[in-house]
Amino acid sequence: SSPYRHFCWPSAHHSGFNIKTALEASGEKLVERIIVYEAKLIEALNEATIEAIKSSHQSALSCIVLVHSGRAGAHFHHLLDQHDLGAYRQNMTLIVISNRAAGLCGQGWHKIHVIKSPLRSLMLMQALDLAGITCHDDNISDMPLD
Repeated sequence: SSPYRHFCWPSAHHSGFNIKTALEASGEKLVERIIVYEAKLIEALNEATIEAIKSSHQSALSCIVLVHSGRAGAHFHHLLDQHDLGAYRQNMTLIVISNRAAGLCGQGWHKIHVIKSPLRSLMLMQALDLAGITCHDDNISDMPLD
């Protein structure tokens, strides 16, 4: 029997996965969620991003957009409209982490691919596959990057 019964979970205010709920569901454990930061939405796209979107459209190259959260996808949709770039969505193919996230991304995209399982590795492999780039599974990890 393990002596560990107390867990601390430092997290963002808004989190896509509730570790507290998952741990508490598996037995008698005390899980403290400690809010350590809150993600803030940006108010506008920077000029470099706007130019990258426009140049992708002008060269008739489709852009692959990886959406790891519904909130990010919805806000990206909003920012495109805010900068009069909504029409550019027709050249963008989304790779989305979940059906829920896909639903929050709005309409007008060229294609939306929802990955089979919410893993960063699957998302990256799908993106590389769509781009025609050979990928070796051992080069991509689901471990946090930081």
